[in-house]
Amino acid sequence: MSGFRRISTKRAAWLASTALAATLAGTAAAQAADSTWSTSPGTGDFNTAANWSPAVVPTGTAFFGTSSTTAVSFSADASFGGWTFNSGASTYHFTNSRSLSFIDAGINAQGGQVFIRNDTNALNFYNSSTAGAGAAPATQFDIQNGGSVNFYDTSTAGNSRISLGGGGAANRIYFNNSSTAGNAQINAFSGSPAVVFKDTSSAGTARILVNSTATFSNASSAGSAAFTAVAFCNSSITAQPAAPMSPCNWSSFSIRAVAAMPL
Repeated sequence: MSGFRRISTKRAAWLASTALAATLAGTAAAQAADSTWSTSPGTGDFNTAANWSPAVVPTGTAFFGTSSTTAVSFSADASFGGWTFNSGASTYHFTNSRSLSFIDAGINAQGGQVFIRNDTNALNFYNSSTAGAGAAPATQFDIQNGGSVNFYDTSTAGNSRISLGGGGAANRIYFNNSSTAGNAQINAFSGSPAVVFKDTSSAGTARILVNSTATFSNASSAGSAAFTAVAFCNSSITAQPAAPMSPCNWSSFSIRAVAAMPL
C-alpha cells in the first residue's frame, strides 16, 4: 500500500508539473500576439488596437501589406518579436520617440521600403534579431536629437542603412555582447563616440562612414568592415595597440581586423 501511495504521489507531481508547463506555454503564446496593419486604419498610431487585424497591438509579429495610412507613430513604449513587410507592401515611414525593442526575428522587408526616424529614445535589438533582413538597404534608420540604436546578444544590423543625424551629440550606435554590424551601411555624422563596439561584437562586413569617432573595446573586432573618415580633424578610429588616427589630410582610409582597446 505504501508503494502505491509513493507512485500516486509521483504521478500527481508529474501531472501538476505538466499542467504548469502547459499553462506557462499557453501564457507565452497568448502574450506573443500577431497582427496585421489595417488596409484602412483610423489613425497612424501603432499602439491603437483598432488599427490592427485582429484588433490587438502585436507583441509577436507585426505584418504590413498595402495600406492607406503608411505614416506610423508610437504613443507608448513597445516590445515585439518583429515586423514583416509582405511582398508588394507599401512604403512605410515610422516616427518614434519611445523605447522600442525587437526580441525575436527583427525587421524583415520582403517588399516595400521601410524608413524609421528615431528621436530622443532607443531602438533595441535583442537575441538574434536583425535590423534589416531583405535586399539592401532593407531598412533605413534616421537617428536624431539624442536617439540611439542598441544591439545586444547575437543581433545584427543586417542589410540596414543607419544614419546618425544632427540635433544631439548623443546620437549613437552601440554593438554589445556578440552582436554584429552585419552588412549594414552606417553614416555617423554626429556623436562622440558615434559608433561603439564592445564585448565580443564585430563590425562584420559593414561600410561605416565616420565623421566623429568609432571605438572598439574589450574583445570587439573590426571584422572585414570598411571604414571611411571624411576630412575633419576630429574624425578618428580608436583601437589598441594603434594610436588614434586623425585623418585630417586624408580623404578616406580603410581599417581591418583591428585589435581591441581595453577599457
